[in-house]
Amino acid sequence: MLGPTTHCNPTPATESRTPLMREALRQIFACPECLGELEVRPDCLQCRICSRRWPRKERGVPVFSGDLSEQSQAAEEFQLGADGWRGRLRRLSTPPTLGLDLATSRCLRRLDQELDRMASLRPVLNVGSGARLTDSMRQLRRQILDRTVHLDVTSRFELVDLVADAGRPWPVKSNSLDAVIASAVLYYLDAPQTFAEQARRTVAPGGWLFLTVPMLQPQMEDFDCSRWTSEGLRRLFHGFEIVEHGPTAGPATVLGRTMTEFLAIVTSLPNRRLWGPARSLWGWCFWPVKYLDVLLLRHPRSHILASAVYLLARRTL
Repeated sequence: MLGPTTHCNPTPATESRTPLMREALRQIFACPECLGELEVRPDCLQCRICSRRWPRKERGVPVFSGDLSEQSQAAEEFQLGADGWRGRLRRLSTPPTLGLDLATSRCLRRLDQELDRMASLRPVLNVGSGARLTDSMRQLRRQILDRTVHLDVTSRFELVDLVADAGRPWPVKSNSLDAVIASAVLYYLDAPQTFAEQARRTVAPGGWLFLTVPMLQPQMEDFDCSRWTSEGLRRLFHGFEIVEHGPTAGPATVLGRTMTEFLAIVTSLPNRRLWGPARSLWGWCFWPVKYLDVLLLRHPRSHILASAVYLLARRTL
């Protein structure tokens, strides 16, 4: 579901950024311990108030997190597994995605329009950016992507500008952002309440918040911590005016994913090494089921079997 061609950005977001633009984005960084001003040094950032130092890694990317080795390794393995001949072979045998997202691209197109109307031109924070822009993020205009700060748990991804734990105090100045975007992030965090508090603190009045989270989906990695309903998100992010909230994918996606995982377990009981191939086989059988969500999400009760939910909200003045 792509928007108008004028909004589609086929080149990586980092390509049009100059070193001067990157440094300008880093002016929003602050010490996560005391929110003090940071002095930029060749190998670190040092707080002018508490003197705490934060190292700079690849491409000068500052690292504000503690031990995120498990999440970093998983993120890097996922990306590295997608590259090279093994990744290409895996993609050939992997069925199309079992989920049908009917909300994210539409909401980001709306967010793009709202940000374009704002005169403040503050940065946008993309939490859990990954190694490259998603198709949905490419809905944003180049002018907005150029002022987007990409946060993740590893500095090895070229897209990343900032390494931090989104479930702890953010190294970002208060009221310094025009928007926060977080797709499929909240359920990885030990303290989602802290995420909500930091979003309220850093998004300037009149700014925006967009996030998606799974609701009825199989567990991902071992550090997959939570699931959320649409109503749960609405209550978590008090202090924001809820503009839209609801399912991004519905009952058909839940059925396809559940049956794929269930039958993969059943058919691999004699030999658990068959789980991966069995999962791919059943995925090929069930992936078309997701298109029923185009009809099912029109039902007023479809939200009770949502596969994932979203929230689009505005910071109250």
